[in-house]
Amino acid sequence: MEGLSVRHREPMAVHCVWRVGGPVLYLVAETEQAAKECVTLCSKAKLRLRPFDGPNALVRDGGDDLAWLRIGSPAMGFEVDEEKVHIGAQLPAAVAARRMAALGLSGLEALTGQAGTVADAVRSGQVQSETLRCMRGRRVSVGEKLGENHHLLVVSLPVVTSTVGAVQGAGRGVVAKRRGVGPGLPGMLLQNPKRGTAAERMAESGLCGVRLRGLQIGLYEPNQVINRSGEGTVQDLLLLLKLSQDRVRARTGVVLDSALTPRGRNVSSTGGRGRGRR
Repeated sequence: MEGLSVRHREPMAVHCVWRVGGPVLYLVAETEQAAKECVTLCSKAKLRLRPFDGPNALVRDGGDDLAWLRIGSPAMGFEVDEEKVHIGAQLPAAVAARRMAALGLSGLEALTGQAGTVADAVRSGQVQSETLRCMRGRRVSVGEKLGENHHLLVVSLPVVTSTVGAVQGAGRGVVAKRRGVGPGLPGMLLQNPKRGTAAERMAESGLCGVRLRGLQIGLYEPNQVINRSGEGTVQDLLLLLKLSQDRVRARTGVVLDSALTPRGRNVSSTGGRGRGRR
């Protein structure tokens, strides 16, 4: 099919923000038409398809039988017309903010220097878009409500002009507030409690910089994890999460819920594939 590439047993570790994850059937659609045709073909073949929306997808070390669909070029663009700015939802948030600032446009100051994609920012409520385009089943539709099962393609914002200096200044202010403990960025281990942030509770509990095999909790944003050696696994990540939960509960009395939703199979102790939750 024109505009569609297929990668068999693609390690999700090269796409996941934590740089861990087992093999999947990885599909990349470079046009919206290719994406729609791909969805139709997978439906006919009774092959379950999961949209890859952002870098937070976590597949267990044993892999996953689902086909993972990623929209390429259509979800990476940046276009400005007389009334709106159209931004590909998979564009890195920091890149989108930088392009807006260079054009003297307001609206994405809060994303300056932030991890994750524009889609992550929309889902978390940081960006209030005027319109959205997303994949709903076999159609590409325009709407304002984004469901959990919708694959976000394009975000449209109204054109609001400002001075480049003002935009950059506001962005620096936001980054200054985030630095230190972080508010819980895309890729976070633990969900924020009702008061404060998980990162604050983790910092209070002495978790900054804690290592487990090849993984390390961030020094400045402790609700993030760095795969230092590239050899960390999903099992290591889940152990680090449990360690963090136990220490925060012991030190502060606060119970933090996991922000991770791993899918696919575990790897058994004998090297084979164990059963995992879907």
